[in-house]
Amino acid sequence: GKLRGGLAKLTEAAREVDKLQRVATEQRAELTVKQREADAAMEQIQKSMERAVERRGEVETLQQKLSTEEVEMGVRKKKVEAELEEVQPLLEEAKRAVSGINKDNLNEIRSLKMPPEPIRDVLEGVLRLMGNFDTSWISMKRFLGNRSVKEEILNFDSRKITPEIRQGVLDLLAKKGNSFEHAVIHRVSVAASPLASWVRANLEYSAVLIKVEPLLRANDELQAELASSKERLDKCLGVMRDLDEKVQRLKDDFATKTAEAERLKASLQKAEEVLGAAMELLEKLSGEQTRWEAMEHDLSAESSALPANVMLSAMFITYLADEQEAARQSFLQQAAELLHRAKLSSSESFDLLGFLSSEGELLKWKALGLPSDRLSHENGIVLTRTKQAPFVIDPSSA
Repeated sequence: GKLRGGLAKLTEAAREVDKLQRVATEQRAELTVKQREADAAMEQIQKSMERAVERRGEVETLQQKLSTEEVEMGVRKKKVEAELEEVQPLLEEAKRAVSGINKDNLNEIRSLKMPPEPIRDVLEGVLRLMGNFDTSWISMKRFLGNRSVKEEILNFDSRKITPEIRQGVLDLLAKKGNSFEHAVIHRVSVAASPLASWVRANLEYSAVLIKVEPLLRANDELQAELASSKERLDKCLGVMRDLDEKVQRLKDDFATKTAEAERLKASLQKAEEVLGAAMELLEKLSGEQTRWEAMEHDLSAESSALPANVMLSAMFITYLADEQEAARQSFLQQAAELLHRAKLSSSESFDLLGFLSSEGELLKWKALGLPSDRLSHENGIVLTRTKQAPFVIDPSSA
């Protein structure tokens, strides 16, 4: 029972070792996956950080460019303002004069059937500057009859004066310049006099605008480029923010995967230590297991053969004790074969000495003077194993 219990424990231990091996194999595979995931996360972090560095470089370049462009635009703006500063007061003064025109005076001009030539010349200059090339008296009267005529004049943008319009009005002043003189036109019409000043001021202002037009155009281009750079800068800053957030997420993910990998590594190391110790123990016990299995097999075989061996032993002691040695062996062999054929024994032979005595007992008999031949051993067994009183003849004393 103890032998079988020991073998069962060894078998159970072997199953536990197999289970530990499977667990260790699974953990190795899982550890490999986690390490690959951690490596992939680190690679993503490196790529994202490289892109972030590129974007930061572009942002710095754009910021420097914006700073330079803003300075340059400020310089150009000051140049334009300096050029316009001289003529701007004239235009503002003319606008103030126009705003002071009395409506009744305008109606008075409209009521004329045939206006004086200076009035007609001044109104023609006003219409031409504003892009109206119909300079008939009817057109002039319609213009003056507009309720918002003063607002249109005051809100007029001098930048709308094209080179062709300006040249046409200059030609008019070259021919009829006397009509635009303050002394002349003021004497003819108080309402037309501010309009004449307005025409001359816009011509001067447009001349300055033409002069600074390259600066204005360059400034507009610079302004557009500045807006584009700002837009690009905003996009780059947005991309940088996204990259920073992505890098942070990847770092968190990397930390998680690294922690999982370390946990699995520690668990695997412990499992491998236990597995190694268990395998070492099993290896040491493998010889014992083989010996125990052999012993268990022999004991099982002996247990199965026990009834037959008892029968053969009883037969020998009861019926063959007084037979000669050859007869004993012959009858005993025949009986063993008969039991084997009847499937009561697993062997066709029978070892009487091994079954009914032990090596120690045989040595003890030898020490007491018993001869060591088989016949003497068999007789010793008969004497010690029977309950009947034996009759012994000593042939040496006959």
